[in-house]
Amino acid sequence: MTEDLAGRRAAVAELAGELRTLADLLTRTEVGADVLRDSARRLREIAPALRERLRTPAEPASVDNLMGGVRMFNPVIGAGNPIAPPMRVEMSADGAEGWCTLGQAYEGPPMWGHGGVSAMLIDQLLGHAAAASGHPGVTTDMSVRYRRPVPLDVPLRSARNA
Repeated sequence: MTEDLAGRRAAVAELAGELRTLADLLTRTEVGADVLRDSARRLREIAPALRERLRTPAEPASVDNLMGGVRMFNPVIGAGNPIAPPMRVEMSADGAEGWCTLGQAYEGPPMWGHGGVSAMLIDQLLGHAAAASGHPGVTTDMSVRYRRPVPLDVPLRSARNA
């Protein structure tokens, strides 16, 4: 990997991390409307710089390596996606194991994670387990039965066998 690509990936991940921090702060803050409006104004000032070079939906992200499993903007595992927790996944011949911590930005019922986010995490992990078994593919059908709510701000671990 070139130094330029490594540097760009690191910068993308750094920006996304700061945006995740802002999203978490926004869902927790009780500051007044004046602080919120000023914060929004300051963010609007940043947007034009990011619009200077946009890729089309048909153009792969230059920081991705699809064959190498690097998906910087994946909404679950992407270090460059500000909506991703992001979940860290390790694959082995036995399956896949994932870890993440859901902050308040992922809240569904008060104090608990949103069920759709739980399903999204499971779907991602199932894809990794299928790939670990040598049969990569996409989820075509999934049914989820929730046994208990998912806590926020608690490290989570899930495993799926291949």
